[in-house]
Amino acid sequence: MIIVPRAHHTTHNLIHGCRLNTSSHPAVRLLFSPYSSKTTLQIPTLLQQSHPSQFPKEHPHRSKRSSSFCSSFPPTTMATSLVRRAISISRVHSSPASKLLISRAHASEPQTKESVPIARSTPSLKNFQIYRWNPDNPEKPELRNYQINLSECGPMVLDALIKIKNEIDPSLTFRRSCREGICGSCAMNIDGCNGLACLTKIPSGDATMVTPLPHMFVIKDLVVDMTNFYNQYKSIEPWLKRKSPAPEGWEGKEIFQSKKDRAKLDGMYECILCSCCSTSCPSYWWNPESYLGPAALLHANRWIMDSRDEYTKERLDAVNDEFKLYRCHTILNCARACPKGLNPGKQIQNIKSLQT
Repeated sequence: MIIVPRAHHTTHNLIHGCRLNTSSHPAVRLLFSPYSSKTTLQIPTLLQQSHPSQFPKEHPHRSKRSSSFCSSFPPTTMATSLVRRAISISRVHSSPASKLLISRAHASEPQTKESVPIARSTPSLKNFQIYRWNPDNPEKPELRNYQINLSECGPMVLDALIKIKNEIDPSLTFRRSCREGICGSCAMNIDGCNGLACLTKIPSGDATMVTPLPHMFVIKDLVVDMTNFYNQYKSIEPWLKRKSPAPEGWEGKEIFQSKKDRAKLDGMYECILCSCCSTSCPSYWWNPESYLGPAALLHANRWIMDSRDEYTKERLDAVNDEFKLYRCHTILNCARACPKGLNPGKQIQNIKSLQT
């Protein structure tokens, strides 16, 4: 071991103009002591044992000549020569065995980081009773039980249904698309309440029952036939209708309206036609063919209140019917079931108030 003054050692391991990459070379190692102003140059014992003539050991009773010989050279000069000699020897005599010993020596050094055990969450089991019916199977509909681990599942009911379909029963059928409460595809009845599976959190308790929308024809499992619902929506002509031609130069361009008139459409245009409101209405259960239902009447009022539309009277006359409009008894199940927080019953009352 040779002690080199720190003043002769720079941050780039420069000794007397000789730049040494001591951090990557296996033959030498420079150690800086925070308690000393000197740098320690270590040469591996393996090289000393392999070539004792190149690394003579100091004798306690050395002669004055050897002492004077060593003192006649500065420490930095001796360090430079020894470093160069160690590097040359390591390059020539770098056998696989020596490399293996050096790698084992580094591997035996104490590790600074302790391995932290991975915490595993305890399983949280949940039962789902899901309505199952296949038209190709003559058996009656049934509620089939599925058990999943909520620790490995998302927080929404739709996440649970997807997990069941992917991992347990691929034959489970349901609609879904956006998973953001925009498309309305995943409307179903969850524990007795209509809602969107993507916006409904998994209820607490031992079991959750998932069934199709009530009083609708079932195609398969949780998929219902929406044909009648869309036909009723189509019957109110949900598009802008004009009588007067557009001014010259404004053909095919937008029709402006004031901010006040635009604000009248709030609470109606947000409807996503998921049918949660209509299928929760008892009047719609009893008269699905003749009563338009909350969703269709809400959209009818949306176009009646639009200042750009010029068929207001015709629209009012089209819904002025004992069954189409007046089957609504303001039970307001529609307002409770709407996943967008709308109030179709309020819009139906507005249509009734406009009838003369």
